[in-house]
Amino acid sequence: SSDGTRVAAAGYGGSAQLGRVRVFEFDTATKTWSQLGSDIEGPPSGQSWPTKLGYALEMSSDGNRLVMTTNDMNNDGFMRVYEYSTASFDWQQVAEDVDVTSDRPGHSTAISSGGDIVAQTAVQMSGTNGGRVSMYQETLGCPGTCWSQMGTDIMGEVYNHPNIWGLSSQLGYDVALAKTSLSMGELTRMAVGELNAGGPGSTYE
Repeated sequence: SSDGTRVAAAGYGGSAQLGRVRVFEFDTATKTWSQLGSDIEGPPSGQSWPTKLGYALEMSSDGNRLVMTTNDMNNDGFMRVYEYSTASFDWQQVAEDVDVTSDRPGHSTAISSGGDIVAQTAVQMSGTNGGRVSMYQETLGCPGTCWSQMGTDIMGEVYNHPNIWGLSSQLGYDVALAKTSLSMGELTRMAVGELNAGGPGSTYE
């Protein structure tokens, strides 16, 4: 969280590699850390590869929401958002998963300050390593709550390098959102990093 009193950590080791996310909260009176809610466990993938929930993980500024992705080094994956409930004292999923069925998704993710805008990346794109970034906003009445895509995907480039075949930007190797929220009527900005070819970072709004 922005005040440093809540932190989240993920691990996906072990034979199953389903993934697990755990949140801790700092008690300023006792100066100790204690777990907040129960563990968030990754589901079985139903395939021969692991889920690895929490491969990318981010927390909203107030520490009440988490966004996480899977990265099974294959083509399938999803992004999932949780919110801490003061009624159940546990983490509850917000809307349905955002499923992606191509391009090795889930390499990086980001969440806005208010927790109503999220982004996820895929470092491959249509058989290349160009990469792409997708943004979603929380939407009511579809029915209930869902995540609706904002604009179109931001696509990375595949460079024509004279010495290295197949060199590309891998756009979305890292991603960050400005601390804004659509519900607050503020501007949304996103910074995106590249991996290869000394690619520059880019800012979008």
